[in-house]
Amino acid sequence: MLKLTIQLLSLFSLLLLTGCLEKEESKPAPVTTRTPTLDFSLLTPSCFSAYSGNPILQTNDLFTNAMWNDPSVIYENGQYIMYASASVGFDGNVKIYRLVSSNAINWSLSPSTAVLEKGTGGAWDDKSVETPNVVKFNGTYYMFYTGYQTNTATDFKIGYATSADGITWTKSGSNPILDSVGGAAVPDDFDQFVVAEPGAIVFNNQIYLYFTAQGYITTSGGVTINDQLMTIGLITSSDGTTWSAPQRVYDPDQTLYARSSNWKGHSTPNPIVMNGQVHLFTDVMYTDGGTDTQRKLHHAYSSDGTSNWTDNSASLFDRSDFAWTAGEIRSPTVYFDGDYLKMWFAGHQSFTLGIGYASCYLKN
Repeated sequence: MLKLTIQLLSLFSLLLLTGCLEKEESKPAPVTTRTPTLDFSLLTPSCFSAYSGNPILQTNDLFTNAMWNDPSVIYENGQYIMYASASVGFDGNVKIYRLVSSNAINWSLSPSTAVLEKGTGGAWDDKSVETPNVVKFNGTYYMFYTGYQTNTATDFKIGYATSADGITWTKSGSNPILDSVGGAAVPDDFDQFVVAEPGAIVFNNQIYLYFTAQGYITTSGGVTINDQLMTIGLITSSDGTTWSAPQRVYDPDQTLYARSSNWKGHSTPNPIVMNGQVHLFTDVMYTDGGTDTQRKLHHAYSSDGTSNWTDNSASLFDRSDFAWTAGEIRSPTVYFDGDYLKMWFAGHQSFTLGIGYASCYLKN
């Protein structure tokens, strides 16, 4: 009897176990959540979406008659930090201000006064300082900027200042570190007439400092130019003090922006390192009857930051895309946050200057 009871209990247990297994096997497979991955092939002009509330900064914002221009943005300690040029109206005294934001769109001054101003009388930058670009290298902030004594482009020079906190700046005693060569026209002296508008990155444990240059160029990309052309130059430093000789590293693609069609070239370079490559954002200059205007925003990239550039065949934005940039669109600056490439840029319509914002989502 005991043996029979044990056999019955064993059979009952087996039936229960079989039922449980059948129920377990009938459960649906768990849902797998797909994590988007970075895809730099998405970085095309059509990827960028402009903020509907642009411009995010405009004339009279933050102080009376403020004329905002030339943004440079970094990100630290949970906030965006913008360095930008501004004057009071058109008083001819451009200064550099520091602004902060938690969302990349709404900005406030920090501090309330300019962080970099013109030099004293007789200095190379005693009229204005503008087009700031800030990077952090070996624990020190470096601000590169354009300075001048007159409003003539051939008078523009590039210098830098350093800071421990990004607020209090000390100009280098070696300034200016870049100046145009000057003199009579010399073929292919690419930086003969103008050097200005620096843009820096840390790449290969060095500072790569790109800049706008203008000189008399005979050929570019196998195309005869025999005219003044705006190209992008480069100097490098491994210690933040000693700089290499200037070299011409990036010319306008003549199939996109032909000098024969009055495109003068690239200006206001802003570089960023992504996916092990140097991505360069610039505006594109057009000349008409001796008047130069910045009309498009452009993007190209290179594996070494000096050669073999791949250009987007279309511009990121054209000045005609927005009413507030009908006069000019210029000075792009970018920050990559891991999901979005965020871009700020300047422009104007008539006598109203502003800064706008756009973004590109880089995950598929």
